[in-house]
Amino acid sequence: MHADNAATPNSVLLQEPAQDAGFASLVQGATREFQATLQLLAERARFLTGAEGAAIAIRQGGKFTYCAASGIPGSEVDGDVDQARDAIRECIDKVQPACKLSGQSGSSLAVPIFRNSLLVGVFELVSDCGVFEERDRQEVIRLAGLAGAAIELREAAEQAQNRMRESPGEGPAEATGHAPELPATEPDFAQAASSPAPLPNIDACSRCGFPISVGRKHCIGCEKKIGPSRDSEVMLFHLENEESWISAYGYTIASVLVTALAVAVVYWLR
Repeated sequence: MHADNAATPNSVLLQEPAQDAGFASLVQGATREFQATLQLLAERARFLTGAEGAAIAIRQGGKFTYCAASGIPGSEVDGDVDQARDAIRECIDKVQPACKLSGQSGSSLAVPIFRNSLLVGVFELVSDCGVFEERDRQEVIRLAGLAGAAIELREAAEQAQNRMRESPGEGPAEATGHAPELPATEPDFAQAASSPAPLPNIDACSRCGFPISVGRKHCIGCEKKIGPSRDSEVMLFHLENEESWISAYGYTIASVLVTALAVAVVYWLR
């Protein structure tokens, strides 16, 4: 008995690091998939618009940090966004897409990323030759929506991790070896026995007194001995008489009705 009690805390202690390792693996996997998704979206935007560079920045605290980048100088992953640039500043201030000229023939485009109608990031593109068209802007807006969905999934994974840490479930509780607590009050069996359930309505056979269902007069055994009741015989004969009277006089009645109808029609035509 003492050996079991001594082993239980060790099993719980061994289980907690395993849970922490599972949480860490979940977070690492979700982070890798999130960064890979944003990188693919940046590459896709660069391909569709013909831009020289594309990057995605996510708001973290009071600043924006690059999570994916391709071809934009100074936009390394985990680096801070220069919010002094014209397109970035206007996009953040007005919370809408902004396109600005840069250099002699280049331009930059910044599109906000939303989650639940809140600004959570910026999709940035740069071009060294030419200005972004409306078609390019619409494509980046669509990709920004996908980036917002990826951010929402990552936050959902983080919330699930926090809930699992706060409520580890019934696993550790079962490892302690404690029996479930009994209810505070026990059922009163004496009271249940003193008040039996009500019996269904029953009658007794008028011949032998055997219990029978409501609506019957005799039990099955007495019915076999005395035969069917007088009432059933009268009803049977009554039905037979009605059927025989209809079969006997039905044709005559129909003939009379047809003749009367014919006479009425002839009289009406005159």
